[in-house]
Amino acid sequence: MSSSTSVATSSAAGNGMVHAAQPGEPFGWMRRIDALRSEIRERLECDRLMLGIVAPHRPRSDELILVDGLSMETIGGWLDSGFRHDSVFLQAMRSGAAADTAEQARLASADLPAQTPVACVTLPDGYPDRRHWIAIAARPSGTFSESDLHTLSLLMRRWAAQFNRPRDPKVCRLLVGYDDRVIHADPGGEFWLAAEHIDINRVLVDLRVVASQRWPELEDDRMHDVVFNLSGEPIWIRFERRRALPTASAEQWYLELRPLDRGDLPPLGSLDDMRVARAVGYIHDRYAESPSLNTIAELVEVSLFHFHRTFSKLVGTTPKQYVLQRQVQMAKWMLATQRVPIAAIAKATGFASHGHFTSTFRRLQNMSPTEYREQLE
Repeated sequence: MSSSTSVATSSAAGNGMVHAAQPGEPFGWMRRIDALRSEIRERLECDRLMLGIVAPHRPRSDELILVDGLSMETIGGWLDSGFRHDSVFLQAMRSGAAADTAEQARLASADLPAQTPVACVTLPDGYPDRRHWIAIAARPSGTFSESDLHTLSLLMRRWAAQFNRPRDPKVCRLLVGYDDRVIHADPGGEFWLAAEHIDINRVLVDLRVVASQRWPELEDDRMHDVVFNLSGEPIWIRFERRRALPTASAEQWYLELRPLDRGDLPPLGSLDDMRVARAVGYIHDRYAESPSLNTIAELVEVSLFHFHRTFSKLVGTTPKQYVLQRQVQMAKWMLATQRVPIAAIAKATGFASHGHFTSTFRRLQNMSPTEYREQLE
């Protein structure tokens, strides 16, 4: 991509496609970015936007969450030194919001005229890193009013609150940079990580290895998941690699960590057989299709007998049983986080019928889906 090429939204940065969540699966925080972008552009009538969680003394490209309509040249110049002389940004750091022109914001470039109206909102996010949630918006003409700045501030405060106060009390949300440093964690999750002595840098090292095994052609902007053994407990990690700019240093990882009940799924790191690793990744992605042994064996190009034997040895359970465990694990999550009919959850997790789901769930959990949901209330 040339330096003058306008950068699209982060959801298209990797491969030009937006991958929907699994049927019936609750949208994660990252899936709200496109909705936020649309709302800001509609309410403020702006056509260019940048969102991030930055260290204001030295913003980095992997701290940007969305870049829409601004060129690589414009963003690169601002990151390199422009922010130090950006009077709009500096004023917003002092007062919370400010508006002026692209020239004053040090964003003027060949594709952004100097007198383009620019608005900036910043929200401090606490000690020790003193990062700020930021939004920088531009529109073709006119000015940004106090009402516009108030609207942008409210939208950003709501967006930050959605990250920092997950509806699921067991989740820990994290944004991690390309060098495995933690950019941001929700406060409750960060406390849990510290209490459990979980080293996120070590997790990211292992996660990259496992992801390269299970998804050799890992795409940006697509959610996958693994189960690791962390601090002696099985932890379910949903992750998505993404980038707001098409550069290696803009790589960012969004993680959701949740503890699992013992027996839900076996914690698995790197595996000695790449074919089994790919099969595990396929099952995690396609559990809602209830994939057959034939389908999985054909995918990894192994005979049925050899695949069944090797998978069972390395994973500790048969492929069929692993598919069922995966389906029930996802069903438990949906039962805990969604107020939808049990029949809808059965369909979303790949069971042929409500009855089949209920009998399988009872066999593996010693209670019905309804009883499981009621005990959580």
